[in-house]
Amino acid sequence: HFDPGEVAELLEFFKDYLTLDDVDEHDQPIAFTLVRWMQFCLGSLVGWKRAKNGHLRFVEAYLETGKGSTKTPAAAAYGIYRLVGTNRTNVENYSLGVNADQANYLYGFAKRMCERSEDLRDLLNVGEYNTAWVARNSFFRPLTSEGRSLDNKRVFTALIDELHEVPAIIPEKMRLGIKTQVDGQVEKITNAGHDKTSVCWVKHDYGIKVLEGTVVDETIFGIIFTLDETDDWTDPENLAKANPNLGVSVSREYLL
Repeated sequence: HFDPGEVAELLEFFKDYLTLDDVDEHDQPIAFTLVRWMQFCLGSLVGWKRAKNGHLRFVEAYLETGKGSTKTPAAAAYGIYRLVGTNRTNVENYSLGVNADQANYLYGFAKRMCERSEDLRDLLNVGEYNTAWVARNSFFRPLTSEGRSLDNKRVFTALIDELHEVPAIIPEKMRLGIKTQVDGQVEKITNAGHDKTSVCWVKHDYGIKVLEGTVVDETIFGIIFTLDETDDWTDPENLAKANPNLGVSVSREYLL
């Protein structure tokens, strides 16, 4: 079933506690109001629940769009919400990428949001590579795939940036990590990429099958903004198909 109250709480949390890196004409931070397509995505992740126990329906999310669609800052903000807004204890939330720089890039958005919020600064210990809610024994931090750093994690949230660049071991280990966590989630965000042997293409292909109904998997949320095979990529009328934030965070002029 769908719980609109959970979605309202998510949107209010973003608007009341989180801000963008940009500032308004008075040099003040701009409240983080989720764009429509991200309202649908994150709203689906928190709103859809299993009828038998009330737990979250989706354990994995695959979001594919063109560049500049605000995927990374929205994912970072979702990480803060999962740390604070879910009112849980003993939760581990991670940002990940192909290397430490990519993992830190996503985490950096979250760090800056927390630093700009007086309420979050009072609640959390915000550090360069770790944001902790000490009273709840919970944290949000970047994680690399070096050595055995992916092993034995009790993952509540994994946010994987630029999936088309990462090795398959990262989503595999994170999926294993959420198995013991009620309402654990792995969110993968990406551009289309070009390597049809990559884990990104596997998730892309599986997501299409779920969306088309040829595979039934109620635990997977997938959304893919891309051109149809017969579309002319040089036709400006097709830009919106791969760019849900066209005219908001990315302009037609930039793409053309």
